[in-house]
Amino acid sequence: MFKEYTQYDGLALAALVNSGEVSAKELLDAAVHQANQINPKLNAIVHRFDERAYNAAQAGLPSGAFTGVPYLLKDLSFSFADEPITMGSRSVNIISEKDSEIVKRMKATGVNTFGKTNTPEFGLIITTEPKAHGATHNPFKKRL
Repeated sequence: MFKEYTQYDGLALAALVNSGEVSAKELLDAAVHQANQINPKLNAIVHRFDERAYNAAQAGLPSGAFTGVPYLLKDLSFSFADEPITMGSRSVNIISEKDSEIVKRMKATGVNTFGKTNTPEFGLIITTEPKAHGATHNPFKKRL
């Protein structure tokens, strides 16, 4: 596994993929590992579709500024085809039929989306504490 993953930003990770130093699959392995380690404490990722991302990495991602970089999409108003959107609300659970325009544009950059992150209900407040998915915790705040 690519252990230096957390030491790079998105552009540097894409440069490593473009140069052939690491593969999109290796980056996804590292991102999934990090998510599995950290998310149980943070509750930041509320929906995962790792298999879909692995299939995309194997099939080949678009060539762009972020080719192969693992990505998490906010579960707010961004439709990702065949994946649910809840907007942090218990009253919303829609399976998107198609990608929204912003998702199409993100995909064109080569990112490899593997999940969706928690959000305030309908994005209306400044803290991420929706009843639908529970609170997301600050990784830098020390809990007593």
